[in-house]
Amino acid sequence: MEALIVSYAQDTNGGNERFVRAAEKHGRDKRVLSALAIGNDDPAGVVGRYRMAAEKLGIVKIRSVARTVHYFDWPTDIEWTHNNEKLIRDLMMSADVIHLNNSYRAVQRYHLRKPMLLHHHGSMFRNNTAHMMEMARRSRWVQAVSTIDLTRPDPEVLHWLPTAYDIDGLRAFGRKNRREPDGRIRIVHCPTNRQLKATDLLIAAVDELRAEGLPLDLVLVEKQTWAHTMEEKAKADILFDQTMFGYGCNAVEAWGMEIPVIAGADDWTLAEMERRWGLLPFYRTTDADIKYRIRVLATEDDLRAEFAERGFAHVKRWHDERPALEKLAELYALTMQTYNHRHTSAAEAVTFRNASRRTIRLDGMPVLAPDSEMATDDPAVIHRLRYFAKQRPRYGIEEVAG
Repeated sequence: MEALIVSYAQDTNGGNERFVRAAEKHGRDKRVLSALAIGNDDPAGVVGRYRMAAEKLGIVKIRSVARTVHYFDWPTDIEWTHNNEKLIRDLMMSADVIHLNNSYRAVQRYHLRKPMLLHHHGSMFRNNTAHMMEMARRSRWVQAVSTIDLTRPDPEVLHWLPTAYDIDGLRAFGRKNRREPDGRIRIVHCPTNRQLKATDLLIAAVDELRAEGLPLDLVLVEKQTWAHTMEEKAKADILFDQTMFGYGCNAVEAWGMEIPVIAGADDWTLAEMERRWGLLPFYRTTDADIKYRIRVLATEDDLRAEFAERGFAHVKRWHDERPALEKLAELYALTMQTYNHRHTSAAEAVTFRNASRRTIRLDGMPVLAPDSEMATDDPAVIHRLRYFAKQRPRYGIEEVAG
């Protein structure tokens, strides 16, 4: 089984590359392969055949392509440039599943109808939720989200996909780069957006606590490479994430290095996390009690140790490469099953001709080039093109008799 993760922009938090590496290491694992067979309805045996093929070939293969990674300098599988458009198109054509990262714009560049998983992240989804979900619904794409808070619009449709990390590798890195005790408590904070991360409130709280005599050091890591950020995190006694959405990759990396995390979220997200996991992996705060929470965690060694253990257990269970890859394989299987069900519901393929001089687009994606024909067995596409065909004076489309 081959999948291609496509990012029209950068690879958000370097997550695509981590899935690529996880698949290289664990794609032969039977627990990953068995996940490909999950599904209550497999009308044409497609999912089952993918499982059997994967067992014979012994691998789940993932590649990723993304635009520039800016100053973060995350590891990259394939960087999307004008010089490798043919390579990208060839990979998209050969992939069993196309994994759209954070945006569907990439598929607008190519005339492709394939199983697709739309993976939502952060602000891009929060700022345009209704439109993104409607596009996915109309296209019958399976949808995944990177954090629990993003499941809120429809928890039955939006599947949480934990980002994949080599947790034992993180722990080894943290122990190697940990600073020697110096009698001070170092708080590390890595904001990409100070307003969203409550950075100013954090700075004010630390300043007040230092004025009271607490031996605190606050290290803000901004506009630095990912490698430099990791080195700074490894030297922390506490990582402060943010107060609005739960936790992100900064927290996962800190927990992997056995560092406790202060974070927060709205009541719905907190309740959903507790329902799924039984307890919160972070030391909870709100905007109003940041100062109090820092004081408590900074002055109680046992509490820091407790939340370091709690956080490590959480990422080992959910974010380690194998369980994260198992979940991804399950979603790829659901993506193929959904696509297969959609395409077997039409009795036969129908051919359409476009006699106009403009490309016909459905849901923003090109499906029929000027002065060309296409055959499709996709019921949704057939329905829409038949509608357009009735408006031939305007659209120049006609159904070709079989």
